[in-house]
Order: sequence, then structure tokens, then C-alpha cells
Amino acid sequence: MSEGMRNDALLALLGVMVAASFAATVVQILVENTTLVGFLTRFATTLVAGILVGGVMALALWVGRRGYD
Repeated sequence: MSEGMRNDALLALLGVMVAASFAATVVQILVENTTLVGFLTRFATTLVAGILVGGVMALALWVGRRGYD
């Protein structure tokens, strides 16, 4: 896998994490009927968590593939 393809895959993974955190936040807001401040707080929290999980996954992919190129 070339470096450009790997970077595209990692960016796509990060995009999926952001979209998933937004979708989870919207569902939680609809269920809990929270305010805008509650929405922004929860969205920021899930976004940071999603980016951290995506970063760990990207690091694991990078370390795992590093020796095979």
C-alpha cells in the first residue's frame, strides 16, 4: 500500500469517526431532549473521543504495516 493510499484511508477513518460521533449525539439529543448547550457539550465530548479512538486505530495500522512496505 502506497503512502498516499494509506493517508487517504486514515483520513476516511477519521471522517467516519466524526460522522459517527455526530450521529450518536443527534440520537442522544432526540432521546433525552436536551438544550443547545447540552448538544454542543455532548458533541464536543464524543468528537474528541472519536478522534482519539480513530488516532489509536490509525497508529495501530501504521505500526502494523510499517514493517511490510
